[in-house]
Amino acid sequence: MDFIAKHFGKPKSEVTYADIENYFATEKHESDTLEFKSISSHGFEKQLKGLAETICAFLNSSGGLIILGAPKENKTSNDRQNKFIGELTPIAASIEKDRFINSVTDRLSPMPSGILLNEYSGPKGYVYLIEVYQSEYSPHQIEGAYYMRLDGQVRPAPHHYVEALMKKVKFPDLEGYLILNNLKYEEEFVFIVSFDILILNWSFYMNEEDLHYRLHCGKASIETEKGWRGHLIVDHAKGLLPYGENLSAKHKLKISRPTKGNKELIRVQLIFGGRHSPLRVSIYEFEVEFVSGEEIKLEVILEQTSIWAKDFLGEKGIDRTKAKKSFENENRYAVYNGRFTDNKRKRRH
Repeated sequence: MDFIAKHFGKPKSEVTYADIENYFATEKHESDTLEFKSISSHGFEKQLKGLAETICAFLNSSGGLIILGAPKENKTSNDRQNKFIGELTPIAASIEKDRFINSVTDRLSPMPSGILLNEYSGPKGYVYLIEVYQSEYSPHQIEGAYYMRLDGQVRPAPHHYVEALMKKVKFPDLEGYLILNNLKYEEEFVFIVSFDILILNWSFYMNEEDLHYRLHCGKASIETEKGWRGHLIVDHAKGLLPYGENLSAKHKLKISRPTKGNKELIRVQLIFGGRHSPLRVSIYEFEVEFVSGEEIKLEVILEQTSIWAKDFLGEKGIDRTKAKKSFENENRYAVYNGRFTDNKRKRRH
């Protein structure tokens, strides 16, 4: 989630100091993903521990945004929530980014990534939007204490919450792509498309092993060891895929003119995964127009990459209940010719 765009309605590169001032022209409240911190008279350095606890809580929860230099909180005895409205409390001197990140991360264990400091200068100093993304390597702790975000507050995390974070499923973050290379005339109304498949691992600290992939094609054929087929299965594509490396393989697609008309819609699915990661699907659709026996026009009209297989099946309306129903044997009978039918057809005696 882009927390800055969510609250300011524009990307962080377009946000200005004036936007942050205008944001607090109306009353604002903290939430599970939003924290306001004003700069106290004691100085920023003495606030680092509390800031690190907030970052720790965001890392262990759903991530969030910290506005550093926000107005001072305003709460009366009748208010349930702290209110933030009015003038900002900027820092006089600019914060050196690397020094800030190091001073925070050095307090956290394990050392996290996914903390971004964005600086905005104004007439009286600097305010900061600090983005913190949910960690893949939680739970994080500070001096032996774990924190979480609950009801807009930083709270010590109870044992069962920490235990659940330790047991949560972690897997490599894979992405897969199909890259078109060239188009070659084979014979009249038959063309060969050369393409690469590329699978990458974007997880910093988690390797993928035993990668495999499949290619499924509609209205065209893929080159395999047994000839041109509608699908290809590669079970042992690569043994180890760490961060920064990729699996790359070259393939060919044969396109022939349809029996009716001069246009064809070709759909290619790349289904991929590994020992530790769930399956993902990348979908490509090409519109092909046969201009003549020796010329075609090919246009990519759909490109959906790295969809979770469960989401892909969900979009097609396939779930566990429907799948089970399709292969139930209840009320099926063998008829005289050895074939099976359902109970809608009369049994032969």
